[in-house]
Amino acid sequence: MDITEIHCPNCHAYDIEKHTAYETKNNGERFIYKCSRCGEYFSETKNTPAEGLRKPLSMVSDVLNARTEGLSLNACSR
Repeated sequence: MDITEIHCPNCHAYDIEKHTAYETKNNGERFIYKCSRCGEYFSETKNTPAEGLRKPLSMVSDVLNARTEGLSLNACSR
């Protein structure tokens, strides 16, 4: 099992398959998955901190890196 391996948020099974691809505004292509065990459809960001995030992940990464380097929150947001 890989730490980044996607599993079903409903039944926690790892027996899933890609169902549909979709294009996001900032983060490129993502997938909708279907669980073979329970039939649940879900995105790869379901139940993660990135669920519903509207900012590009690269921007979030830049802010977190700046914070770890000691910049204030106001300076990071600029």
